[in-house]
This record gives sequence, C-alpha cells and structure tokens, in this order.
Amino acid sequence: EKNVRFLTELYPQDENVRLLQTKIDSSKRDYAKAIETLSEIADASPHREVVVDLAVNQWVAGDRQSAIAGLELWANDHPEDWRVQMTLADFYRAENQVEQAKAIYERLEQAKPNDPEVLNNLAWMFKDDDPATGIKFATQANELAPANPFILDTLAILQLANNQPEDALENARKAAEGAPDVWLIQYNLGTVLSR
Repeated sequence: EKNVRFLTELYPQDENVRLLQTKIDSSKRDYAKAIETLSEIADASPHREVVVDLAVNQWVAGDRQSAIAGLELWANDHPEDWRVQMTLADFYRAENQVEQAKAIYERLEQAKPNDPEVLNNLAWMFKDDDPATGIKFATQANELAPANPFILDTLAILQLANNQPEDALENARKAAEGAPDVWLIQYNLGTVLSR
C-alpha cells in the first residue's frame, strides 16, 4: 500500500499504477471503486488482466451478468485466450449454465489436450449425465498430475456417481489427506463415506 501510494503520487494516471491500486481496493472489498477504475482502464487499454480483474470484482460484488458479459466479449474476440475461457467456463458452471461451460471445456481440451486442469474441469461436466466418460477424463488428468487432491476429488465423485463406491472411497480419502483445509473436499469425503 505504501509503495502504491508513493507511485500514485508520482504517476497518478499511469495504467499499471492504477491497476495495482485496484488490487488493493479489491483486497479491501471496495469493489465499487475497483470496478470503476478497471472499467476506465478497460475502455482505454483493454487486456486480459484488466478484463479478468474487472469480471472477478463484478462477480464478487454480485453483478454476475456483467461479469459474464465482459468475459464473453473478450472470449469472442480472443478465442485463443484460454485463461479467460477457463474463467468464463467457471462462471458458467457457478451459474449452472452447464452446457455453455461444457462447450468451452471441450474446445479447450481440443486445444490443450494434456492440461490436467482442463481435463479435470471437463470431467466434472459429465458428473450428472455420463460419469463413465467423466472418469476417463479425470483418470487422464490424474495421470498427468498424480496425487492432485482436486483431481482425486473429482474422480471420487464421478466414481460414486458411476456406482463404484470402493474406488470412490479410496480416491476421496487420498484427496482429503492431500487437502485437509479444503472444506469441499472434506465434505465430498463425507458424502462418499455416507454412501
């Protein structure tokens, strides 16, 4: 904060300094101020970091539609920007827009076939309608990033949905051991244990 205050005094209109200030504003939960500044920067000089930061601030401030709309505009103009595509898919998933999220993850899997994060997220999209296919993607992700608790957790939930409770329990326990402070993974272990 002290450094950014100093830089702001010297360079009050510098885009990079203003961007640093928005990160401080955001960390203090002054989302309105961060959104205002990020919107100004985006109008003058849009780039990925600004677009994502703006969307995240809009999202946590409760304006989910604006967050999604901004990411959609950027993603349409920059289909190769997989980081924005991932963020957009995560937002779709959180809004229960499963088909939109799944379509992005499938495109990303074609572009980045050996990315464990993409494979894991794509696997999760099959949880309700085709867990066996989801298991294939999650297994591939696990081979690329062994012992990753988030991948093991996805694999466990898919195995549970696919009526493989013993395999699910083994992977859920490994996931819980690897991420003892992640409440969702601990919750999922409880779900598997109860089954």
